[in-house]
Amino acid sequence: DVYKRQLLFVVAFMVSCEMRPTTKDAIDFNDEIVADFRKLVDADDAFIDAMYYDDVAEIEKAMYDLQDFVKETTEEYENMEAFDDEDIFRKAFLELLDVYNDIAFKDYPKLVGYIYQVVEEGNTAIGDEYVKLTGKIEDKVAEAKEDFYAEQEKFAEQYDFVLE
Repeated sequence: DVYKRQLLFVVAFMVSCEMRPTTKDAIDFNDEIVADFRKLVDADDAFIDAMYYDDVAEIEKAMYDLQDFVKETTEEYENMEAFDDEDIFRKAFLELLDVYNDIAFKDYPKLVGYIYQVVEEGNTAIGDEYVKLTGKIEDKVAEAKEDFYAEQEKFAEQYDFVLE
């Protein structure tokens, strides 16, 4: 009976060791999220660039592209299996995506509306509202990225690798 318990303990220990992700697994997962993070930032930058250099139709297209990316990537990460018991880095990326979802679907359409009013209707009185909203967006993004980077550092520390 004691022998069976010891054997069961050893088997359980071996299974638990095999199931824990390795440092290499963590690095690969980090790289996967970072690649998607860069695509998110690129889509956001494309929208911002369009606001300054393109007509309203191109601005809207860039906004819709960003919205599509945020929606699809959020669904992908929501449906993804947890990396480990804590799953801190995937959750951190989902939180970042949630902020971008709010910006892409609520704030950016307001910005496009302001731009439309200026370009198409010649209404320059909305300048203060535009500036306030862009400041609010910049603050949200900066805070969300700071939180994301902090969780990434914890994840790297947890799996003993250095971020480059």
